[in-house]
Order: sequence, then structure tokens, then C-alpha cells
Amino acid sequence: MAPRRKSADYVLRAPTSDAEWADYHRIRRTALFEPYHPEIVYDENHPDERTAGKHSLVLIKDNNVIGTIRIDDFDAERAAFRIIAIDPACQGQGHGTVLLRLAEDFARGLGRHRAVLHGNPPNVDFYLRNGYREAAWDDDVSLGDSIDLVKEL
Repeated sequence: MAPRRKSADYVLRAPTSDAEWADYHRIRRTALFEPYHPEIVYDENHPDERTAGKHSLVLIKDNNVIGTIRIDDFDAERAAFRIIAIDPACQGQGHGTVLLRLAEDFARGLGRHRAVLHGNPPNVDFYLRNGYREAAWDDDVSLGDSIDLVKEL
């Protein structure tokens, strides 16, 4: 079992340089799109990444980008967590749990009271261990065989 990580050791924020944006896209591509959705051509210039109300964020530890998430203002109550990814070289070390905790704090800061996401089937147990539950939510962006998950914040 990985040691428990303190969120004080991490920063979750928007990318601030071309290098951080490059890491953001590399992690998403290698941790999610290539293994789970190889049929989708990853688009680094997708307009959602820089649209108001869609917060593209990087998880930083020791000045290195090790994770990504996009948090969308879904509606007045809910924040949608999109494309949650930890660098493959850093997986299994507790960083994903920290990323979720910081993302939940971010969503609460936006005034949202519920987090919703689509989990890839191999990762659903991770989300369940972190307080999420299976529950349908109305979204048309779900990919493939993903599973709808919800958590009250």
C-alpha cells in the first residue's frame, strides 16, 4: 500500500508555461487516450481546454507536473471532473487520491456541492475507495464503456 500523501506537498493549478501545457497533454495522451481510447485522435488544441468555466489543471509535486484534470462548471450544483490522469511513471504512489482531494477542494471553491465523473472500468474501484458511488448523471460526453460516478462534497 502506498504511503498517505499530504496535500500540502502538492499544488493543483492551471498550467503557466508551454512546458507545463506540454506535460498536461503528454500525461492525458499516455495515461488515458492511448490505453483506453486508442480510436480517438487526441487534440491538444481542443477548444474546451481554454473555454471559460472549464478549468484545465495540473498537479505539481517537487516542481514536476505529475497529474492532470479538467474541472467543468457543469451546473450550479455540480462540477464535472474530466480526463483525470496521473503520469504513468508516477501511478500507484497515492498521487491520484491527492489529486481528487485537491480537485474536490477546487470544486467547493467554485460553490459546487457535488462532483461527477465518468470512470474507465479498470479505475472504478479507485473512485469507490475515495467516496464516489455509481449513479447516472445527464451528460453527453461519456466515452465508450465508462461508468458514471458521483460524490457529495
